[in-house]
Amino acid sequence: MTTFSYIGLSVAFGAFSFNSGAVLKQDWYIAFLAWNGFLYVYIALSLAFFLCFLVSLMCDSDVEMVPSRRRMRCTLSFPFIGIILLVLVCSRFVDLSYVAIARTVLALALFVHVFECRSRTRWLVVALVVLLFAAEMPDDKRNAIFLILPCLLMEFSSHRIQFRLRTVLISVMLLTSCLYLIAAMSIIRGYGNYGPVSLFQAMYLVPGYVSSPGSLAMLANNLEVNYMFFVLHDAVHRSIFSDSDSLQYGWTYIRVLFVGWLDASQRPDSIIESYTKAVDPGFRAIGGSYPPTAIGEVFWNFGVMGIFALPAILYALDKLYKQRLVAFSKAGLAGKVFSMTYIQFTVLYLRGSGLDLFLAYLLVALVVVAAAVFPLSTMLKYEIDDTFGEDGSYRGLRRRTQLRTSI
Repeated sequence: MTTFSYIGLSVAFGAFSFNSGAVLKQDWYIAFLAWNGFLYVYIALSLAFFLCFLVSLMCDSDVEMVPSRRRMRCTLSFPFIGIILLVLVCSRFVDLSYVAIARTVLALALFVHVFECRSRTRWLVVALVVLLFAAEMPDDKRNAIFLILPCLLMEFSSHRIQFRLRTVLISVMLLTSCLYLIAAMSIIRGYGNYGPVSLFQAMYLVPGYVSSPGSLAMLANNLEVNYMFFVLHDAVHRSIFSDSDSLQYGWTYIRVLFVGWLDASQRPDSIIESYTKAVDPGFRAIGGSYPPTAIGEVFWNFGVMGIFALPAILYALDKLYKQRLVAFSKAGLAGKVFSMTYIQFTVLYLRGSGLDLFLAYLLVALVVVAAAVFPLSTMLKYEIDDTFGEDGSYRGLRRRTQLRTSI
């Protein structure tokens, strides 16, 4: 439900932006003004979300991924971290989509390791890697920002969130830093017409960027709230009011059976292909894409029946999510990394990548885990550190228990 909350907040801010006229893509704004029967769209989405909420009550995912009252010692930790950082830096010169997936997997391996050890510098490591991704891939701000999500999951699964002043201040700082970084990466991509700049130059230009005329429309575009609002509602609107012959009837899901099929003419259209061609054929012809989110995909396939199909799909995803959490708590490093990769790519799927890309990403991740993460993990030896009490205080040297490091 965390991802649905992210989508919901994006849609809420997007609605405010559209109602204010703060929209960069004027053709979308014109289409928004021309929408009719919008009440039925909201009724359909509200019913689907209500059923999803009922499903979420049945899916208990209260699993402690990283025990909060356990500290770990690890031998050869620095070589492991150094090798991964070196690969992350060097791989920036290889411009292939699958390399980007491998980079994500290696970054998650690094995060899982430092959180498993409950390192005091774990959030510093996260910040450095996110900045590295932001500097190397300014066109893909999602890939950098979304790396923070599994870290939050590992951090807060080990203890209940207490709304103390310190927690509130840290949360505000983290949110502000993410927004600041998104704005800086957008400047690098050309927003604000500042010309070619580096990441650090862009960070210096952010205050002027957010105070410039039209900054609300640019920020709404940077945060993708306008995009999320439009494509989700447009997909549902088209599915409800269009001819039933235009519905996909599950073909975008069946496409997952054709992953690796070389003859593209024999594969069903993906949700990205199908929806983008319907909305903007010219944009799709040059390789553009508009993923309508997993919610929009359900309605794009089944129309009004998506009200009932969406909770069913959510139930299946929640069950798989719970299995990955349980597997994470019991596995060695390589198994933990694959579980975290699955959770990370589930977020991308719900955002609208399509089930076929979700499976393809997982297959690449499995290869990277088997070929790189597992061999690297064999150099590590984890030991439970019993020299600290449950309150974190030192209580003298005691026996340390060695843990497994394999899958």
